[in-house]
Amino acid sequence: MTRAETNRLVMADTGFWIALYDVTDQHHSKAVEMMEQPALGTFLFPWPLHYELLRTRFVKRAGWVESFLGVIKQQRIKTIDDRKYRGKALDLTMQWASGGRRTISLVDMVVRLVLDDSPYRIRGFIMFNPGDFSDVCLKKGIQLQTWLR
Repeated sequence: MTRAETNRLVMADTGFWIALYDVTDQHHSKAVEMMEQPALGTFLFPWPLHYELLRTRFVKRAGWVESFLGVIKQQRIKTIDDRKYRGKALDLTMQWASGGRRTISLVDMVVRLVLDDSPYRIRGFIMFNPGDFSDVCLKKGIQLQTWLR
């Protein structure tokens, strides 16, 4: 990946992808509008997001799957291996939950670690729950795009 490509990396929480495909979602039109912006860039997609997104509700809708496959074929998604984050994410998820800090899912913890990882120059993050990610985005200078539910 060239430096120019890394300047166009964005990430999105699963809620963005659901809104993009679910016409009944209150954020559907905004998600479509954002996705149509070619300057938005390439989505960095850690493996756990695939598990979270491609659950039964999503894959039962053939049109959603075909559309998502089209995004992948357009090379708008760069899937990254999460192996280097798994152990730390599991430890932090358990520590935070048992220590009363805050509860964050294992998937979201992996996303937090990717956002914080210096090899990736992520310029934007699209999500619904800024509380889970705002601190790491602020630290790394990542622009937040939020839709509060």
